[in-house]
Amino acid sequence: RPDVVQWESQPALEKIKRVTSTRSIGYDGVAIVTKVLWPKDLQMLKRWACLINYAYNDKFKYDFIVFTTTPWPEEKINELKNVTYPANLEVVLEGPETLEGHMASMTLDEIKFLRSRCKFDNETHPEALTWMHYCSDPPGSGQVNNVAYAWQAEFRAYHIWAHPALASYDYMMWLDADAMVGTPWDDVDPMQTMIENDLTVLYAGWPYGTSNNRLIQEKIYHAYNEKICHIRSTKPTKSIYAESCKDSRENFGVPQIAGNHHITNLNVFRKPIHQAFLKNFTGEYRFARQFDDQLAVTIVGIMEQHLENKRRGHTVGSPEFKYSVWHERFNNLTLKIAHHRMFDVDRKHRVPGNKEKFLEFIRQNWTGVAERCGPFFLDEKREKN
Repeated sequence: RPDVVQWESQPALEKIKRVTSTRSIGYDGVAIVTKVLWPKDLQMLKRWACLINYAYNDKFKYDFIVFTTTPWPEEKINELKNVTYPANLEVVLEGPETLEGHMASMTLDEIKFLRSRCKFDNETHPEALTWMHYCSDPPGSGQVNNVAYAWQAEFRAYHIWAHPALASYDYMMWLDADAMVGTPWDDVDPMQTMIENDLTVLYAGWPYGTSNNRLIQEKIYHAYNEKICHIRSTKPTKSIYAESCKDSRENFGVPQIAGNHHITNLNVFRKPIHQAFLKNFTGEYRFARQFDDQLAVTIVGIMEQHLENKRRGHTVGSPEFKYSVWHERFNNLTLKIAHHRMFDVDRKHRVPGNKEKFLEFIRQNWTGVAERCGPFFLDEKREKN
């Protein structure tokens, strides 16, 4: 089985290289990252990696990091490496190999509370919980998620930023494993935009849902000693920013950055002030989605921007104010990343949800994509036949 990879940390500023006009040299310290539950996601990941490489990463050869909840056999890892080559790939266990291993660090009261959320009490269900059991979140609400999905939200909101597998990287280009690139990135380079503009977050979509949980305001104030009443965006570039206020608002809603794709500055998210926020943010109880990765990326992004400008005495709207949370498309980055039947979180740009139909759709304007990646659009059983 793959062990968690240990890396040595390196100073971020020493890693930056300029992209040449031919776009053949990238930046050090960049990882392309996603997360899956188990090895059953191999074929989806082959498709995911092939499209990324053919669109962009053949030139830059950025490392791929695939986090997994359950271990992979070596032969499955090697199959995926054959697709990502010549870029490096690591398949990394997020933590303990089993749900029981995760629960071993929980108190008896925490385990009892989890089982009650899952309506899985010891008397009627003495068997062990599994990743596929559904639990209410918040407790007693009509919202339910399986334990695996709740764990991915918790992992991506807090645990991922300081994970040893990312310790040597400064930037994370995240794409969900079911996101599919639909065009070559010949004339755009999101990493160049991210690094040369010293951004904290470069995102594909906002707003993508709003959370009105009353505890969010309290958690922001607890960590940052700031009361935030609005999150707004600029025109025409759609950079988002926070507006502070003297009195907290109980009905404060947080419009969220879409979670399927974004690029983040890992060194910012690893700062102690943000790590303290994220630990408290996700710390109500284990295996919860109510405080998830979309909220985490949004809040840390806007609060880093808010605090840094405040420290320099720069106010929103002034020429000196530095926006560090940017929208891709509104800054001339059209990446055409498909997710939930649309490109770039834009409902005006609908795409087929069926993977075979999606391939037919993108091959019309993307020479060679079917020849390069077409085999990975077949189900594994069909491919073997």
